[in-house]
Amino acid sequence: MLNAVREAILALILPGIENNNVVITKVGWIEPLTDTFPRIVIDPRPEIANPDDGTNDRDDTIYNVMIAILFAGGLDDTSKNLGLHLFYRQTVWRAFRNKTPATFSYLTLTDGSSLLRVWVEPGDVFIDQAKRAQLNGQYILARFKVREVRT
Repeated sequence: MLNAVREAILALILPGIENNNVVITKVGWIEPLTDTFPRIVIDPRPEIANPDDGTNDRDDTIYNVMIAILFAGGLDDTSKNLGLHLFYRQTVWRAFRNKTPATFSYLTLTDGSSLLRVWVEPGDVFIDQAKRAQLNGQYILARFKVREVRT
């Protein structure tokens, strides 16, 4: 799933975002971020599984992925690159908003599971971890509802 998110973001061809500027990290992504900026960080978040969702032989699970957009400079530099930051946010938002298997082709599930829907929710305007690292960062939460084969 994380690789599918990365592929979808790279396909947007955002100005200033190269292949090495879109990174997948482990949960709790704060780590030395000394590379080039702007940067997009893709980070898994806890999944949601309601036992009442699904069918007799399949479970519905929602996988959450944080998509953080980071620029160098702390909150004092908020107006710097603001237009570009908002453009990235809007473009990424649209790429994951209300998608179905027919409109989101980056995810291939090979175990008999199927993607039901993708949607987005707004994240915090400023990420605390980014502020502590003297970065300007916002995030979007992408949610993937998957019907999985029960094992």
